[in-house]
Amino acid sequence: MSENSNPLGHELSLGQLFGRTFDLVRQNYARVLPIFIAFGIASTIVASSISYITPAPNIPANISSLGVGQLSAMFGSISRFLGYTLANYLVSWSILYFAAALGIWRMNQALTHSTNQRGPNYLSLAVTTVLSVMIIEGGIVIFVIGALLLGTMLYLVLASATLEGKSTIDAMRRSRQLVSRRWFKTFCLLAGIQIMIAVISNLVGGFAGLPFSGETSTMGAVVASNFVTALSFPLVSASMLVLYYSNLAPHGYIPKPPSLYDNMRPQPIAGFPISQNNSCPNCNTSVTSEEKFCHNCGTQLQP
Repeated sequence: MSENSNPLGHELSLGQLFGRTFDLVRQNYARVLPIFIAFGIASTIVASSISYITPAPNIPANISSLGVGQLSAMFGSISRFLGYTLANYLVSWSILYFAAALGIWRMNQALTHSTNQRGPNYLSLAVTTVLSVMIIEGGIVIFVIGALLLGTMLYLVLASATLEGKSTIDAMRRSRQLVSRRWFKTFCLLAGIQIMIAVISNLVGGFAGLPFSGETSTMGAVVASNFVTALSFPLVSASMLVLYYSNLAPHGYIPKPPSLYDNMRPQPIAGFPISQNNSCPNCNTSVTSEEKFCHNCGTQLQP
């Protein structure tokens, strides 16, 4: 398959996007599972630790009777709780989405039959992941709608950064360009995948907490839910990869992934004397007597 060909062939409908996403996960789940197990363990430890130390908000039963000092203490308690919660989401989701970017790279190798073993720029990818999560999380303050809009606009940031080697800002611009005029389709795919992951993780977490009681039950549910979320995240990688190629199809080309050989140039090969019939002895291209190197293959023609 040509490096500049589209493995999907054309832009897909919403139903086809879901279908190809599930197919890609089914075919490559074992291939990417070690990534999500490792990062899932890290995410679970971080999320569980932050959840354990998160102070519960102190909200009195009769708020109307509270004085100014008591109201201030209550709002301080709520603010600390929200701060810990947002920090939990930022760190744990950054870990999971970084794993999703690595999943994109591994699945793309299988999808395009690429033999290039060079991985993405991990430092740049980590910065892109964290900033994207921060921007989307910051959109929550706009009555949640902001997070949904930003999440949709930036849904292809990791694919652009991983497959095209783009920097953080360029990857965000690229994602916005690819999502343009396909907002509804992108949002439906994003929402559908996230809802499926949330349902699966919450069900498993609920069952995991049943044998225990009190704080132990809550902690068991949190640990199980976070780890199952990580094991379900190949769906996110696959959906991003499929949507990336689908949305890129109308552009008529697929950017070649970065390679160690991108900046290499042909070097002249010595040892072939110029022949009498004014042709290159290496590739048989017609040359002039003034040429010192073949203009086709670079072979040295004159010592």
